[in-house]
Amino acid sequence: GHSVTLAAQSTQTSGPNLFRWSQDLENWSKSESAPAGPTVTANTVPSISTLAQINHFNARAGRSSRRVLQLDDDSPERPAAEAAYAEAKANGDAQCEAYKKLVSEDEDAARYREALAARTKFLSSADSLIALVKSGQREQAQALLLEQVDPSLEATVEKFIRVVEYNNGLSVKAARAAEWLVTTSYGLIAAAMLLAGCIAGLIGWKTVQATQAALASIDAAIQAGIDRTNSALAAISETVQQGVNRTAM
Repeated sequence: GHSVTLAAQSTQTSGPNLFRWSQDLENWSKSESAPAGPTVTANTVPSISTLAQINHFNARAGRSSRRVLQLDDDSPERPAAEAAYAEAKANGDAQCEAYKKLVSEDEDAARYREALAARTKFLSSADSLIALVKSGQREQAQALLLEQVDPSLEATVEKFIRVVEYNNGLSVKAARAAEWLVTTSYGLIAAAMLLAGCIAGLIGWKTVQATQAALASIDAAIQAGIDRTNSALAAISETVQQGVNRTAM
């Protein structure tokens, strides 16, 4: 009876324990001790996309400011060129604000601040160029283009490329961490399943042993009852026979 009880208790507790182990594994994968692969990866993709948009609008602002300088004052394309510059500048500002929410680490933030500073310097020189063109100072605007606008645009592109490169490094790191986590998780799950199988086999063996012991105990009890019945019948038969013998005498 005691073996049957232990087997039943083991059967009832092994399932919840295995479930708890799987929950512990899941909680560990989300903890600080486990690599933060999935989180970084999910953040890296929009980060690189946003940086690409910033570079795109920076380049458009540079081309538009140069076109403003190239077009005559009475050219019908001048207003469109000026509007294209303003639009590229505004769209770039919006993407820069969006990226602030995607900064993931201190190094990322430091590189981004440098890129923003370079962009501010570029746009300031581009604004000055357009102002000079509108005021008719084309020679000064041409000099400003060569001395400040183009160099500052190149510096801006390089600074933003550094931010992109850092995010690419994070993506590689995240991919390796995710691969490690998946491999480790599969190993732990396989070990848990093997352990569960061993426990199930042990429980089955204990159950069989307990059942056999219980059946043997029941069989012994039945046999003892039969023996006691046979003894009682023998005693009754002997008493009856003695009575018959006394009567015959």
